[in-house]
Amino acid sequence: MDYINYPQRTAYHGVATHDDTSNDVNSYSPPAAPRYSDSNSAPQYGQDDPSKTAYYGVSSVDATPPGGRIPYDRKDSRAWWKTVFVQLFAVAWLIPIIALLYLNIHGYIIGASAWCPDGNCRPNIFGVDKKRGGYVSKTVKFDKDSHNLLGGLQFVAKALEVWFAMIATALVYLITMHLAGHPDGLPIGYIFRPNEFTEVVGLLDPLLWTSLVTAKGKPPLKRKVHAFIGFTIFLCVLCNLMGPAVAVLVLPTLQWVTAPKVSPLVFGSWGASLPPAADNAAFNNAYYYSGGACTEDGWSQGVYSCAEYPYGSALDALMAGFAGTQASSIVTSQAGSVVFTFNETFQISDDNYLENVLFWTPARQVLSTIASDYENILNISLGVPKNEMLYPDLYNTYTDYNKSLELVIQRDSPILGATPNMHISYNGVLDWIVPISDDKALKCYSWYDTSSIPASRLMTTGGNYTKCVTYGGGWGSLNSEQTFTIAGFDDAPGVDVTIFSSNKAAFLPNGTVPEGISPDCIYGGRTAEENQSCDWDALFVLQDPHIALRTGNVTTMQYFMNSTNYGSVTLTTDFTAIMNFSTYSFDPYPDSNPISLVETPDLPRAGIPVCVDPNWLLVGFGVDRGGVMYVNRTAPAQITNMMTTILTTQSADVNDASYGALLDYVTLLPIIEAMSIVDYTVYDPSELAASEQHRVMHRWAKMYVWAYGTYSRTAYLGIIVAGLGCVVVLVQLFMGVISRREYRSSTQLLVAALEHAPQNEFHETGADEKEIARVRFHIRERGAIDEGIQRVGTFEFEKKTH
Repeated sequence: MDYINYPQRTAYHGVATHDDTSNDVNSYSPPAAPRYSDSNSAPQYGQDDPSKTAYYGVSSVDATPPGGRIPYDRKDSRAWWKTVFVQLFAVAWLIPIIALLYLNIHGYIIGASAWCPDGNCRPNIFGVDKKRGGYVSKTVKFDKDSHNLLGGLQFVAKALEVWFAMIATALVYLITMHLAGHPDGLPIGYIFRPNEFTEVVGLLDPLLWTSLVTAKGKPPLKRKVHAFIGFTIFLCVLCNLMGPAVAVLVLPTLQWVTAPKVSPLVFGSWGASLPPAADNAAFNNAYYYSGGACTEDGWSQGVYSCAEYPYGSALDALMAGFAGTQASSIVTSQAGSVVFTFNETFQISDDNYLENVLFWTPARQVLSTIASDYENILNISLGVPKNEMLYPDLYNTYTDYNKSLELVIQRDSPILGATPNMHISYNGVLDWIVPISDDKALKCYSWYDTSSIPASRLMTTGGNYTKCVTYGGGWGSLNSEQTFTIAGFDDAPGVDVTIFSSNKAAFLPNGTVPEGISPDCIYGGRTAEENQSCDWDALFVLQDPHIALRTGNVTTMQYFMNSTNYGSVTLTTDFTAIMNFSTYSFDPYPDSNPISLVETPDLPRAGIPVCVDPNWLLVGFGVDRGGVMYVNRTAPAQITNMMTTILTTQSADVNDASYGALLDYVTLLPIIEAMSIVDYTVYDPSELAASEQHRVMHRWAKMYVWAYGTYSRTAYLGIIVAGLGCVVVLVQLFMGVISRREYRSSTQLLVAALEHAPQNEFHETGADEKEIARVRFHIRERGAIDEGIQRVGTFEFEKKTH
């Protein structure tokens, strides 16, 4: 055991002093403090050195052990139970922080209110009685509960900040005492670092930085001191960021969150290239709304007049809406309990050429599924039991949707677009048939302007072509034809409607035929026998990449009217259908979406061409194959009016002002309605493997709820700061368990400083504060000495000179 030589006559600072020859404490006068001319003349440690911090009790010095030496112990280790208690207090900080990190990283959804302990906060958006638990009264209550909770969580965030500051202070104290207890000591300017490191203003103190320059220090000492200060600066930043960081994590926010994707189905194929089947969605929908008037046998034979409702009447409603508004506003179409409309997209080429104008229309098959989503959400909101739901196995996938203040149901599903274009010809001058064989021919149209796009006639530029399309079954199975008639009213002529599909189309710029084929093959008016020698493959070589999308899978719809007084006129509308996928979005809440509109906000700009069989347009019109329509319906009446206007105007210019918007919707809307009816096949993921052609389709939702999450940059900052805080706590745990050092207050350091007898430690500093702060001291922590002697200080200072 080490001993400290102690002078026999000295004084205890603070109570009373006496010498060893008197029992009267009042008669004693303290001796003058010893003075030394320099540090070399001062007594050395262990040889009656009064420069060492001494410990005295209030009793007589007779209690001093023989020889005047006090046994010295390096430090008192904290009792194990205290160490365990203190470290449990520190580690306990990790519990709420880890919980908050989990909630935010996993995006935990609370509900319509931030205070939702039972997880059943439903706003009852469809509630009828607003005074008895309806939407308004519930949202008012939810808002009040959320406000109260957020106020309380502010205090929780502050408590966690203070808690962490205590842990960080303990860590800095352990490091400070460890460095000060090292033989090399620590600059005196850093002794009180545990009490100062959290103050940001302290970083501006020049002494913090000048004390880093320790000219006489060894390189290892410099590195330790530099690392120590760098670490305390890091903790300063961390402690000051911990408050707002924890607040970001502990406070839920009202935000749009995305619910998990559910109900996966694999897309099979479109049924567009074949006539409507009697076992698919289009027929099932017609059967349901027609009250069973549509039969499988009749449907297979082309009896589509049974589908006048819902399909034919939907086309009538679209045309009536456009006629009433003159296409000046959006017109919607009904699909069960939801409505939809079509949208237009286009592309601009490198040479600023407007191309690939597409009109996209949602699929009614998808809309029927969304209508079922709507019904399920409505029933759950109104409290319909699970066993009474239409699809009880899907009940649990909808329950979370009713926890939100606002909701958008979304589905990634197929969609069809079309590239329509119009052409007018009088008396067959600008359109003709080129015969090739009994079942093969071409239909050609001269002065075909690719900018004659319905609803976009004056907004695009195009080129002048002669267009020829394949006509007749001899070209392949994708070439078919259907017809029907619109009966005239009184003595007015009727309209013959011909719809046919073609697998190929040729565009001849300014009527110029490509090399390898004679112009007489197109313009010569020759017979089929004469045309046998023509190289028709050369005709379909692509000459203009701008119209590449229109060169295949073309469906053509022709309106033909013949009059004794005016001759005949043919209004032709052709289009290529494009398939792709899009996100269907539906807001089921009546307050924010009163008309129940389904939207497609992120439409594609291109897709894969598909052939549309003419029978799909017959279904859209609600007319049988080869059947007759009458003008008592809106659609045939508007078509008849338009054809009469074109016939009497005698203008082949589709931009003629007299045609107005009527020309747009009698050509475009039948195509829109037909494409909305086209159905597709779906499979369970176990039945068909997903691929680029067979995409997996899901349902999910965006919910406006109170939730935790990483939806902002501040949330990421909060996670980083909290994570660093966890590391600091673990470092403190390690050092605290290893050292088991008892925490001493700054008062103990002050007592040690007062007890320390100066030895001209600052003689060479010249009263320069910067130099004084650099002076290194080694701090010893003393333990108990003898029983019966009261302790005053637990530290002693020793200047280091090397």
